[in-house]
Amino acid sequence: MGKNPTTMKRRPAKPTSTASRRSDFPANPWFQTSAILLFVFLVYSPSLSAPWYFDDEGTITENLKLRNMYGIRYIVADFIHRGAVQLSYALDWQLSERFGVYAQDASGNISARHATTIYHLSSIVYHLLNVAGVFLLIRKMMVLLRNRQTGESGQVDYQMVYLPPIAALLYGLHPINTEAVTYLSGRASVLATVAYVFGMWSLLIAAERFGLLDEHPEERSRRDRIIGTRVSLCTVACFILGIGSKEIIVTMPVTGVAILAPVAAHRLSWRTALRRLVPFCAVAGLLVTGFFAYRIQALGGIIGFEEAEIRPWWVNLLSQIGVISLYYLPRQLCLLPLCIDPQVPEIHSASHPNVIFGIIILGGLVFLAVRYAKRAPLVTIGLLWYFIALVPTSSIVPLNDLAAERHIYLPNVGFVLAFVAILGQWIEHLVRQRIRGRAVMAVAMVACTCVFVGALTVKRNLLYTDPIRFWQDTERHSPDNPRVQYHLATSYALRGIRYSDLNAANEAVKICEKILAKPERFSPRTSEYFGTTAMLLGCVYMRNFKEYDKAARVFEFCIEHWPDRSESWKNLGVCYLLTKKFDKAKELSDRWLEREPDNVSAKLLVANSLFMQKHLGEAETRYLEILKTHGEITNALDNLSNIARMKGDAGAAKEYEARASASRRSESPGAPGEPPRSFEIQANEF
Repeated sequence: MGKNPTTMKRRPAKPTSTASRRSDFPANPWFQTSAILLFVFLVYSPSLSAPWYFDDEGTITENLKLRNMYGIRYIVADFIHRGAVQLSYALDWQLSERFGVYAQDASGNISARHATTIYHLSSIVYHLLNVAGVFLLIRKMMVLLRNRQTGESGQVDYQMVYLPPIAALLYGLHPINTEAVTYLSGRASVLATVAYVFGMWSLLIAAERFGLLDEHPEERSRRDRIIGTRVSLCTVACFILGIGSKEIIVTMPVTGVAILAPVAAHRLSWRTALRRLVPFCAVAGLLVTGFFAYRIQALGGIIGFEEAEIRPWWVNLLSQIGVISLYYLPRQLCLLPLCIDPQVPEIHSASHPNVIFGIIILGGLVFLAVRYAKRAPLVTIGLLWYFIALVPTSSIVPLNDLAAERHIYLPNVGFVLAFVAILGQWIEHLVRQRIRGRAVMAVAMVACTCVFVGALTVKRNLLYTDPIRFWQDTERHSPDNPRVQYHLATSYALRGIRYSDLNAANEAVKICEKILAKPERFSPRTSEYFGTTAMLLGCVYMRNFKEYDKAARVFEFCIEHWPDRSESWKNLGVCYLLTKKFDKAKELSDRWLEREPDNVSAKLLVANSLFMQKHLGEAETRYLEILKTHGEITNALDNLSNIARMKGDAGAAKEYEARASASRRSESPGAPGEPPRSFEIQANEF
């Protein structure tokens, strides 16, 4: 039986099909997503060795709720206070414990403090989730916007293949996102964006499955409706997750309507689109109302924090117009350097130049949104996302800081979407005009942009690894900022204390004296840094230079102006003991106990003074009273062990040593990255 000649002719076509699949390989969504995530991870990998910054100690290392199941139950019960963020920190804490990821001191000895590696790795993973979510969300929007464009299917397919990965890559590499990702206390913005992006993606899938974006939704199958119901529940779950992440989640239902409206109007008539959107608007209204009702019930008010009284709402609004247009936008375009603690002016007049220029710039963005509403709905959707997501942090609600780059992490999704959509329109124009070398021009421009923003992000993450260089760079961009100067002085002091670096200690002293020379610069919100700076200066004098008299004068100044700070009393007492001014130590302890009769540190000061004067019987009596009243105090146990050894009672000395070791193990580890504020008198110092 002979072979079919038709079959013989078709066989040579197989290699052509293989070549076609190979040529389509870069357009494969799985390949694109994997390549993007790998590239973004490599760009952020230097941050794995970055230390703690700003509020990280109080938020993470000193947060006892993260360390056991009882604390985790408390976090879940108080979920509205960013419970999802604290649960993520608790997971990092447990992983650090499980894998033994601890910090080391200058001598290489392992301390009880966790290193930051696991925490930074988690933040990068959450950021990668957002990058993947941006890719999926934009791809889904472009699929839904393909309707009525069958005649231009080639161009639409071309954009759908390349615009989502370009947008996801630019978002993942954008340097302004570094603060939210690398600064660990900024994780609230990252987790809120995870909920936001995947909530919008599931919302579009639900709308598609229910057929609400089609002319004939009744033709949908039962399977589609079941899937649509399940995906709708995922959207609600994302909103609930966002409630425990950051208050900005309140805008998520509004953004959902803002996305569905242009998509529905593009696929349907305006009348039909409005009618279809009524149920979504009702659900969005219920979610927003429920969010505010929950906050009122849990916090006693809509805002729930003291920042609401920082400045008048109209001053905040005028100031934010300048912040958005003259601070955020130039940095989103990578035109100006980044700063973790920027100084931006408060504006009290509508005639201020920042307000005028800001209105012009924001008006230009509104013009772009209107102009591209029909031709390129993605531009309109992106700009709507941008403005809606900015409302909680950049409108009439006063926050402690007028500008913070981590606040732009979520709005930046919309900005990048609008930017890439306009870029796609420009590339499409090149294709239509048949401009010579159009493909080379487009690829070169995209590649140069990605390399440029990626290099900026790598540089920023490398800067985070060195606290002194980081705060020096911050001071250059935010001069005369007392908070920045304090943190720079702290970084120098830490280096001086840990590595016995007198040059670093001298720099810390210079900066502290510079800050204290101009107390008028401190506002009521930053006055705490004045006292903390003075405390730091005294610690450097005491620890690095052994100049106890100078340190004592600084601590006396602190007690005079901030008498409620126990560290000042404790450190002053240590200075008196180390200089053998026992009369002053006794006088100080009397004043301290008069203010706080049950203060254990004041009682220890008395006992330590007696111990140093070799009044061993009286000192032992005092230490035993402290143990009876306040439990196992390590300092008292150490010195009792020393007294027992001096008396020749080896058995009692060993017993006290064992109790001191047990007490030391049960104490919470200190906050890494924070200079010691006080120094106890230990037995091994004498």
